[in-house]
Amino acid sequence: MVGCEERYTTLEKTCWALVWASKKLLHAGLSSTDPLKYLFEKPVLTSTLTRWLLLLAKFNLEYVRRKSVKGRAVVEFLAYHPVDGPEDSDFVFPDEVVLTVVEDVWTLYFDGAANQKGYGIGVLLINGSQIPLAFKLHLDVTNNQAEYQACIVGMEAALTLGVEKLKVIGDSNLIVSQANGNWKVCEERLMLYHQDLEDLIPRFNK
Repeated sequence: MVGCEERYTTLEKTCWALVWASKKLLHAGLSSTDPLKYLFEKPVLTSTLTRWLLLLAKFNLEYVRRKSVKGRAVVEFLAYHPVDGPEDSDFVFPDEVVLTVVEDVWTLYFDGAANQKGYGIGVLLINGSQIPLAFKLHLDVTNNQAEYQACIVGMEAALTLGVEKLKVIGDSNLIVSQANGNWKVCEERLMLYHQDLEDLIPRFNK
């Protein structure tokens, strides 16, 4: 900075740095025109880029990708690509238990998918840490049956972990409304699934 630029306020200097950095990054031939994306996602930053990122960090900026993939597509992908073998040593943190915040109430997200490519269910249990589960079904089921099975598998997994209080969240209005008793179960093929849920719910304190 030279001349009158040295008399800028801290906020003005930061804005100046962002504009200047944006122009420099674009001039370097970036494939993306978003300088924030470049700063926040580049794995290795030079000393200069690191200083810029620290300046921007004061404003609690966060780069978030646009959500273009629906949850159903993610469930299908996980069902077709299960993870086998031992956990990658690069992602093992010896002190992760110390940093885990254990809450009294667990949260369960479930989703099911049935289409021409096959049938799959996905479950995510959250309580400080995240426990994802995904399965490919080998039976011909409807989408509602897959949703029910996903909810049942998630609740059974929670009981196996000793969970006493569980918050269940799903994107199927039918299954959620029937489980809450707001809607009646009219389809005969869903009655067995609904009865399984009715048997599981009393096993939780809440």
